[in-house]
Amino acid sequence: QFTRFQEPAPQSVALGALLGPVLADLGPLLSERRLVLDYRPPHSGATVTVDVDQVAYAVDNLLRTLVRNLPDGEALSVHCREPGVVVLRLPSNNGRGLSRLANLLPSSDQGQEPPLPLGLALARSLIRRNNGDLEVDEGAAGPTITVRLPCDQGTRKVPAKDGTTTSADR
Repeated sequence: QFTRFQEPAPQSVALGALLGPVLADLGPLLSERRLVLDYRPPHSGATVTVDVDQVAYAVDNLLRTLVRNLPDGEALSVHCREPGVVVLRLPSNNGRGLSRLANLLPSSDQGQEPPLPLGLALARSLIRRNNGDLEVDEGAAGPTITVRLPCDQGTRKVPAKDGTTTSADR
């Protein structure tokens, strides 16, 4: 199990092939909680260059953290955007919500960003180890989590917010 935390061994993989098994494994938990998953796969054969085990584990942790904290009967959106961008959107009335989860953790007095729930923190760490990024935005329409994964094997580019690519600095 701890091999997930070793140095990443990146390989090129289709984004849909990476997400498919993770979402399928989440099915029983979604059914149990009567949650609706709005999944929009990538429109093309978009590929990312990551350690498949590490990023799949990160996305699984991220999704399970979100699902466990949504009220029964709600919806979770997972939309793939090109290139290498996955956007998770929660409803604005998301019950305990991300802010409430963060408030359960000890606060930081060093002027750092507020703490994240453990599943989100673990996901962010593993995604960043793979030259990607995970951003949390608590907007009025509901929390949005954006995962950006490197999509160009040769230059290790990471998609930016505006759709351009920038060199990874990790």
